Amino acid sequence: MGILFGRRKASGDGVEHPAVAGMRMEGERDARGFRMGVVLPAHAGEATFGVRLSDASSLSAEGVARWRTEVHTEPSVVATCATQRVAGHDSTAVLWATVAAAGKAERKDTSELLTRLAVFAPTVYEAADMAGMDAKPVTRDELAGCISAELVGEDATAVFPPRAAKISEGRAMVAVGDQVTATFEIGDDRDEDEGTYGEVVALATQLSEEYDGELSVRLADWARPAERTGARDRRVGLVSLTAHDTDVVEDSTRAILVNLTAKQRLAVRRVWNRQAMAAGASLGAGVLGWQRLEVAA
Repeated sequence: MGILFGRRKASGDGVEHPAVAGMRMEGERDARGFRMGVVLPAHAGEATFGVRLSDASSLSAEGVARWRTEVHTEPSVVATCATQRVAGHDSTAVLWATVAAAGKAERKDTSELLTRLAVFAPTVYEAADMAGMDAKPVTRDELAGCISAELVGEDATAVFPPRAAKISEGRAMVAVGDQVTATFEIGDDRDEDEGTYGEVVALATQLSEEYDGELSVRLADWARPAERTGARDRRVGLVSLTAHDTDVVEDSTRAILVNLTAKQRLAVRRVWNRQAMAAGASLGAGVLGWQRLEVAA
């Protein structure tokens, strides 16, 4: 395919995946007694945690909208994300909330922020329950295992940040070990893009089932709460296609695009030159693409 990769050399126990390099993970017990994992960026100005749905099929656009209506009432929430991972006929779904540190004390002392998250966490999964999506917090060990498996590979050691022997990033995809991933952005205006995100979700899910797990798909529906009353949340979708064979990824890309209308295709853009970051962002676990660099058109 002529795709050129820039290689990141490993040293010792490998190289950190660039999407989450420098980030850290903490564990906390919430106000209901559930253990939860929390991802923090290097600057510790915010924190992200997730709640996993007991039944991935219960994830719906209507349910997510109801969930966000409740969660976004917390002023310190800077982003929420609904993610789904599909591999063949297996599917998992997680709802994520990213919360900004409130005041100097929380920015200076992570334990202060974690204490507030422990109180807030039940609001996130209880809102999911009320929206028809039974959910409970993702633990620290589960979170480390999930991120390692998704970014580095199923056989990767569950550490955070995850490490790989070799990571090669090109303009159009990122190769980690023996798997390659290509990530696409889907337009942020659901009225204008004719429901493109929902259509891509359906097509990508169908393709993964047809490939019988040879192709895994990550789908992320991001929302940033409106800064002014009466305004709409800012939305963006991401889809990551992962396989051991580059041709499987590219063939799947073409299969998705050819089944979209001309107008819908305009809303789907490859994340050129930022594939490692985009692969992390499609996890929902605290990699906020708009804080890194804008997606290239």
